[in-house]
Amino acid sequence: MKFREQPEENLRLRRKILTLIIPVLVLVGLAVYAAASRNSGDLPRDFVISRQSLAETSRGIAGLNQTLSREIIDIQSAKKAGDKNKTLSLIDEAKKTNSDIYQKAQTLSSGLAKMQQSLVGFTSTTSQALASAAIDTELTLTNEFTAYTRLLGNFFDLLTTSVADDAPAVENNIKESLTAINRKVDSINQLNQTFIKQISDFDKSLSQ
Repeated sequence: MKFREQPEENLRLRRKILTLIIPVLVLVGLAVYAAASRNSGDLPRDFVISRQSLAETSRGIAGLNQTLSREIIDIQSAKKAGDKNKTLSLIDEAKKTNSDIYQKAQTLSSGLAKMQQSLVGFTSTTSQALASAAIDTELTLTNEFTAYTRLLGNFFDLLTTSVADDAPAVENNIKESLTAINRKVDSINQLNQTFIKQISDFDKSLSQ
């Protein structure tokens, strides 16, 4: 059985999520990692260890993101082809990957809290303040990212429903879900830009 042709606005929104999911997850996954190995010689040992641990977690998120982005594209292809069984199977796989990303985001949040505690060992109050500001932003970003994964989980649930019922009401729910996801993406990207500047300012302060 073929899936009913979707309204053009819904199709545009679905294409948009494919283009947005990939960069936001990579940015969140790499933000801490990108700054993890620079200028660490004079930093408290606990801070350095926490930073390295967060880098590993971030690499895991980035790797899972690559898997999820492929799975989403495969879901779109299977749904377009009208292969209901394959679509449902792929959605289940994507939900599992998204759940794994959520768990790693929780680990990232806990690691950031530990990193915050390690700031007491700083000798430079300037570097300490800059690091604290960056960590606060990344904690907020991670909380937003965690909410994002929950929204994405809801999106997958709605896709599952749409396989059996492609009524306008279901498609409208999908549209609303994508709108909420895209708003969250914008918030995360803005926070990420703030964090990147803050962590750059922190690293520069170590060489002054």
